[in-house]
Amino acid sequence: MSDFAAFLGQAPPVSRVFAGLTFLLSFSAHVLRIQAVHPYYLTWYAPMVFNTTRPEVWRIVTSFMISRPGMSVLLTPFFLYKYCSDCETKKFLRSGDLLVFVLFCGFVILLLNTFILQGMLLCSAMTIALAYYWTALESKDNSVNFFIVRFPVKYLPWVMIFVTLVAEDVGSALVEGTGIIAAHLYLFLTNIWPRVAGGRHVIYTPQWVYRLFEEHGDPAARGIRAGASPSVAATGPAGGAGATGRSAFAPSGTWTHRGQGHRLGS
Repeated sequence: MSDFAAFLGQAPPVSRVFAGLTFLLSFSAHVLRIQAVHPYYLTWYAPMVFNTTRPEVWRIVTSFMISRPGMSVLLTPFFLYKYCSDCETKKFLRSGDLLVFVLFCGFVILLLNTFILQGMLLCSAMTIALAYYWTALESKDNSVNFFIVRFPVKYLPWVMIFVTLVAEDVGSALVEGTGIIAAHLYLFLTNIWPRVAGGRHVIYTPQWVYRLFEEHGDPAARGIRAGASPSVAATGPAGGAGATGRSAFAPSGTWTHRGQGHRLGS
């Protein structure tokens, strides 16, 4: 118990809260079957959210914190934490920057699934968004192992979607694809547009968001700035040891090692 408490104390705040709430909601809904947190009341359904009589606005948040039933109750929070913590500790300077990323991607994912796809379970789409952003800032020479298959790290989000396509259906894979669209749009606005085209930064983190996490001092000690190019990312904390990849069947300490993550399924 003391080791678990130590892990919680050391875990990055956004990743800890996001993955923790996802596990609690999913476990309560699918395993304990508590009626108050039945998936029907948690998933994204725009007509219920914007109902003028009794708007269920909590669905805006809970739709990103409810997994599919079965093994996904354990796997979804695990991989969500994995990629979220990798981004929070290695790709963003501060936890507040990651929070803005999550809010931005969540907004785009909601728009796409409201007007185009009508997806209802959006947690996997957010996981894909985090994985896409992480791989986009990794060195092209890095690779990952997926079961017995080894491939360049840049293909990881697409392999994850392919697994969903095989294990679930086309609709679920398309919903996950909205995570790639959201993350790439964020990457374009914060990196490609300002760096290549000389455009303005249109996404920034307000100071009051930083104050939520009481982040003080030199942020350079935290990792790579938001929107760093892949070449810069390769020389920062994300490079080095991770360049050779890591097995999907990692030994003990998987939760505390914030290296490259792997998805076993949806």
